Amino acid sequence: MTTTVVTDLNLVSSTAGNVGGNLDSESPVLSGNGTKAVFTSYSNNLVENDSSPNEIDLYLKDLETGQITLVNQTQAGKQVIGWLSAATISDDGTTVAFSSYTDDLPPTNNDGFYDLYVKDLTTGAVTLVSRAQDGGDANGSSFSAALSADGTKIAFLSQASNLVTGDTNGRGDIFVKDLTTGKTTLVSQAVDGSPGNGPSSNPVISGDGTKIAFSSSADNLVPGDGNGGEDIFVRDLNTGKTILASRAADGRQASGGVGIPSISDDGTKLVFSSNDDDLAPDDGNGTDDVFLKDLVTGELTLISRDQDGKPGNGQSILPTISGDGTRIAFTSVAALVPRDGPASAYDIYVKDLTTGAMILASETGDGVQSNGSSFAGVISADGSHVGFQSFADNLSSDDANGGSTDIFVATLGPLEGRCLKGTGGADTLIGGRGDDTMSGRRGDDLLVGKGGRDALAGDQGNDTVWGDSGNDIVKGGSGDDRLDGGAGNDVVSGGPGADSLLGGSGRDTLYAGVDGQTDTMAGGPGDDVYWIIGSGGAQPSGDIIGENPGEGTDTVFVKGSYQLVDNLENAVLLAYPSQDRTLLSGNSGSNNLRGNSGANDIYGAAGNDTIRGGGGDDRLGGYDGDDRLFGGSGNDGLNGEAGDDVLDGGRGNDRLGGGLGDDLLIGGDGNDSIGVHDPYQGALAGRDTLVGGRGDDWMDGGGAPGRWGAVDFDDAADLFHFGAGGKGFGHDTISGFNEDNDRIEFHGYSHADLAGPVTVKDIEPYTYYPDGYSWAADIAFKDGSTLHVTGVSRGLPTFTEGSDFTFPDSRPSGTETLFSADDPVHGRELWGTDGKTAYLVKDIAPGPTSSPPTGSVSIDGTLFFTADDAIHGAELWMSDGTAAATHMVKDVASGPNWTAAGGFSAVDGGLVYSAPDHQQDRVLFSFGPASLSVDRTGSADLTDTSFAPKAIVSL
Repeated sequence: MTTTVVTDLNLVSSTAGNVGGNLDSESPVLSGNGTKAVFTSYSNNLVENDSSPNEIDLYLKDLETGQITLVNQTQAGKQVIGWLSAATISDDGTTVAFSSYTDDLPPTNNDGFYDLYVKDLTTGAVTLVSRAQDGGDANGSSFSAALSADGTKIAFLSQASNLVTGDTNGRGDIFVKDLTTGKTTLVSQAVDGSPGNGPSSNPVISGDGTKIAFSSSADNLVPGDGNGGEDIFVRDLNTGKTILASRAADGRQASGGVGIPSISDDGTKLVFSSNDDDLAPDDGNGTDDVFLKDLVTGELTLISRDQDGKPGNGQSILPTISGDGTRIAFTSVAALVPRDGPASAYDIYVKDLTTGAMILASETGDGVQSNGSSFAGVISADGSHVGFQSFADNLSSDDANGGSTDIFVATLGPLEGRCLKGTGGADTLIGGRGDDTMSGRRGDDLLVGKGGRDALAGDQGNDTVWGDSGNDIVKGGSGDDRLDGGAGNDVVSGGPGADSLLGGSGRDTLYAGVDGQTDTMAGGPGDDVYWIIGSGGAQPSGDIIGENPGEGTDTVFVKGSYQLVDNLENAVLLAYPSQDRTLLSGNSGSNNLRGNSGANDIYGAAGNDTIRGGGGDDRLGGYDGDDRLFGGSGNDGLNGEAGDDVLDGGRGNDRLGGGLGDDLLIGGDGNDSIGVHDPYQGALAGRDTLVGGRGDDWMDGGGAPGRWGAVDFDDAADLFHFGAGGKGFGHDTISGFNEDNDRIEFHGYSHADLAGPVTVKDIEPYTYYPDGYSWAADIAFKDGSTLHVTGVSRGLPTFTEGSDFTFPDSRPSGTETLFSADDPVHGRELWGTDGKTAYLVKDIAPGPTSSPPTGSVSIDGTLFFTADDAIHGAELWMSDGTAAATHMVKDVASGPNWTAAGGFSAVDGGLVYSAPDHQQDRVLFSFGPASLSVDRTGSADLTDTSFAPKAIVSL
């Protein structure tokens, strides 16, 4: 959808040379296409030879030529002196109507009444409109004129009683005069043709001249007018019928005050303001709002709403509707769109009825919002221009009258960008609110994008380039440039030279130059990305990054060795053609560090770091904190050091050392050494979990002799994990097994898979400890996998199944209880026990992610429960205590984010439960006691999980 904005704003109350008026200007009206504006002004500098410097005058400004013309002149060119009221103009801009009590125009009787005149701007002829029925002078003032589009009919207010016969009410009435026939007709009349019994005012006429809208306090214009206040009426001149328009669609009459109406050219749409809160169901702001009345359907719509659809938080008044009925301009103090001006200032808004957009019109084409109140907004018949008067002094550089009101005309159009190019000198290029493209070329240039998604390039020279608001692309080019993305998600790129790069607020991407010179970069608030890539494969040249605390999660992509600076969180090594190892070091925060495909040395520091090696033979160190280290492919060395760490070697023959803390070490594919002894920290310490994976692995659980000839006994409980569901695990070795605390799990195996009995043999006495033994146990499986276990203990250990090693996926005989439990490898999952030995039934959500069973019920030895395997969402599962028979029953609502089943009930050997289906409707499901097929039995509100139906349905 095209965005409509103010594309241009003209100071209309100015001379032909664009010198602003020196005093107040007021009451603008526009021609049909908005290119001509008529207004009144006290200024005495708008035209030459102003013979009435202390009087108000009427002017016509041609916006296309800039020419300004004094309207209040006789056909002979004499300036008419005498008080003037607001004017009206025909659509083609050739006819203007106004009222004045001048003696320079007929009748020259000094009666002190305002008379109504029409001036033909082509010929200069001025015609008196407000004549008595007999052709004489009117015996009262006439003003508030409104011309039809073609200028042949004029509606007006008059206090005269002799314009038509029978006008005896002594009140102001509404009349219409046909300028072709000369006939004057009373508009504000009752059904019986008598004048209204109250004053009427504010007449407007439809462009086709067939309908006149006005306000009136009379209660005899239509039957049933009983609110005792002022209403808006519409008179059809063809049918002679008058309707009361200021009422809701259900006929409820406005009880509050109403403002000046405006009507579309075809007379089908009417706008007005009212402070009645009962005209719209949600209108409770206690002030004036703008309403649109569809005179065909009777529908009434509150127009002055904010972007959230709520009634405005301040007064909205003085609406006018375009002739085609598509746009409404009005004055409001409410914040209907985000604005920068004073909160107490009135602005001009335009509601686009086609797109629904609300447009702020009292601003410049560059989006500069007014710093003072604006009033009297009027829209052209074609909806392309909006005129208004304003106290603001920042809308035009030609406005220098010290806060007097001025007349402006805003041009509405689509938001478009500009294409600007500099010269060989020092240029200043300023964009607008659209998507601009600028090139400074040679010279020390200043480029400012302002709003929109701009593309700005300084090119040659020492340039200053500022994106301002919007998601911009800002490039420096050659020279020492100052580049600032401003607000928005920007891309800021340096070039040859020592550049300064600022991201501003938003998620920015900053590229240092590739010229070998030092650039300074600061992303500012937001999650920013930095690129430091050097030049021609060379090491980065010392580009500087500056970030403040709390300014987002920032990432640097760097080619070559790098030390992560303070307040940066993440770093990624780019491909770097070097025979040397690449060093990446973290800072004191919690970092995410990633290597490239080469040989990397990546080390964290304080903080909980995540370190990934990449494709080469990497060395990774976590240091302090609870770190996560991933070797990737290659033969990697991983050392967690202090903290509760997770180490995953990945592919390749890896060495994993957990260090201090309760660690999880996963060898992955390859022949890995896990839990290696560190001579500087002592043996592997803490309650560790060691997972060998595929390949011939060697594992050290702690407690093996140290290099100094003494044993470092590790009393913490370690868990060793083998097997991958029948894939085998190779020929593995455990060193330093503590049979008092350590445990071994064989997954995918059972006791029946053993190739023979497990035996323990004494290798030799361990003389460093009284009664100490160095022992070994060998476990072999029928698939060829073997495990060699060694340790040191007082006396020879028994090393028995169920105590030292278990088969978690095999259900022991006599299982009595299924429950949920948590271990470091599997998270919280479904476990079983026979009262002596506990075992993992199934790792439903593989890895450390938890999937605790909830909402369970047991039926004939089968447990039904809710679980989430991280693929299908929380669905119904069943288990008999074995891994093979533990599975999801059916994926009722596809996808990972659906809510759980609940309300389980055992009924007649079957199961009934409720769950949302794919439409998120709560549905009742039933399962047969044998087939366990799913049937949808119909929708039901089963938010109460205690719901227990009395019978099985549709088994």
